[in-house]
Amino acid sequence: MKHFYNLDATKNEEEQLQRALDLNRDLYAAYLLKEDFDEFWEQEDEVSASRFLLRWIQTAEASNIPELRCFANTLRNHADQLINYITCEITTGHLEGFNNKIKTMKRQAYDFRDLEFFKPKILALHNARYKLVG
Repeated sequence: MKHFYNLDATKNEEEQLQRALDLNRDLYAAYLLKEDFDEFWEQEDEVSASRFLLRWIQTAEASNIPELRCFANTLRNHADQLINYITCEITTGHLEGFNNKIKTMKRQAYDFRDLEFFKPKILALHNARYKLVG
């Protein structure tokens, strides 16, 4: 689901995408909506973002594609948080990524029971990524 402008012409990705979209009307509608949603992040203020989001949700719901309707419902439930991003442009992406690294480390070491050993491992994980070079 690359953006159209990121497709690699040397790999015939544009042609492959067009063939897939021609074969499946629902996929075509979903792809157009996906491309359209990128405009949300370019909205200038809360009012325009709110209008855009409501219009996009209504369009997705009108598509009668169950997955799009479900996604539209999720967006409706989180509309306030999405619109807040337009105001503040702050995300928790780095924090969520770090938490995911901790979960992965915990899964890899599913057998150990020593919590005191786990704390320095988390700190080492953090320092390996963000250690200042002096």
